[in-house]
Amino acid sequence: MISVRIYKTKRISHLVVAQFLSQIGEKMLLLGVVWQLVQTSSASIVSIALGSAAIPHLIFFYYAGRWSKKWGFARTIMNMDIYRAVLFLAIGIVFEKSFSESASFLIAVLFLTNIFGAFYNTSLFALPKELIRNNDGLLQQVTAILDSSVGLSLILGSAFSVVVYQYIGIQGLFLANGVMHLIAAALERVLTLKEAKEVSSLQPEEHAESLISLVKKSSILKVLGSFLLMNLFLSPLIILLPLFTKDIFHGDFKTLLKLEIALASGSLLGTLLLAVKSWRVSLFTKCLIACSSVSILFLAFTFSTNENMASVMLAFLGFGLAVANVAILNWFQNNSPAGSLGFSMSAVNFILSAATPLAMIGLGQFLQHFELQKVAQVCAVGLIISTVLMLGMIKFPSQKMELGNG
Repeated sequence: MISVRIYKTKRISHLVVAQFLSQIGEKMLLLGVVWQLVQTSSASIVSIALGSAAIPHLIFFYYAGRWSKKWGFARTIMNMDIYRAVLFLAIGIVFEKSFSESASFLIAVLFLTNIFGAFYNTSLFALPKELIRNNDGLLQQVTAILDSSVGLSLILGSAFSVVVYQYIGIQGLFLANGVMHLIAAALERVLTLKEAKEVSSLQPEEHAESLISLVKKSSILKVLGSFLLMNLFLSPLIILLPLFTKDIFHGDFKTLLKLEIALASGSLLGTLLLAVKSWRVSLFTKCLIACSSVSILFLAFTFSTNENMASVMLAFLGFGLAVANVAILNWFQNNSPAGSLGFSMSAVNFILSAATPLAMIGLGQFLQHFELQKVAQVCAVGLIISTVLMLGMIKFPSQKMELGNG
């Protein structure tokens, strides 16, 4: 069963609630921006926008882990939420509606906010290991709960986005997002109180040594490489949902909301089950089932002819993604070489982000020449092949791994 005791500590409970609020704001804005672009721009422009959001994660890949560790992971999380709050509130108050709805402006905003996101994500991936030491069961539980907030925030964020977007427009989403980040930053203040007051004295040569130690660990490189390959074929799902909504299902914003909620609900259920139930299975078995299911369900989604069929596929797909995500994060948290946790988490964020611009660029080009469903099906087949390659290349440890905290 879930250990409620750990959530009675302010640092854990405030982290969970703050990250939840921050995620709600992000999902509200992203869904609104994507729909705004789908309505007013071409598919290639939407691809460019989503790709530009990932570029900052690539630019700051080398520095995010080092600087976050130097500033303190908790303090970095709080500061990034403050910066984003100021940015979104300023946009919502200062800029005129016509200007804030332009494609070029929205692309610039996505790029700028993801500069802060690069440092936020790296610190968020690393912080659970800093808060919970020498207890893998609790680490898995907290990681699962944090991951579940992504699914729950997408459900609530999507619902709020519909209301705010319809009645106030994109500027209302900017204001709401700013308020969410501001509240999150206030809660995260508790995380920084016990963090060391002295700034870490990590030197460039020490960071280089941690990079070398990470590179020498071939198992991590194999996981990173496989992770990148799979995400190259899976990340197009971000843009496929609004495009399928408009061109295949002939739906509206509420149809897109239905698909997003289906995916998020499956993800939420998967992570909550990991948090409350103990399953002793081998890591290989868990990855085999989760990754294979995701690949097959992605392919099934591409053959969907109506929103109801697609919603069912997406719900199961979200469940599989949740199981795979929690396991992979825990694997990196526990297998990173000593002193290189920050860099390892930066590498994970880099891989998650690197796939997006590459996939978006390719997807935008293919959509100009080929039918939407055919392109989506090629992506799904590519995901199946890359999953088989990953399971064949990586030798997982044979020991049992407890999922959740029983």
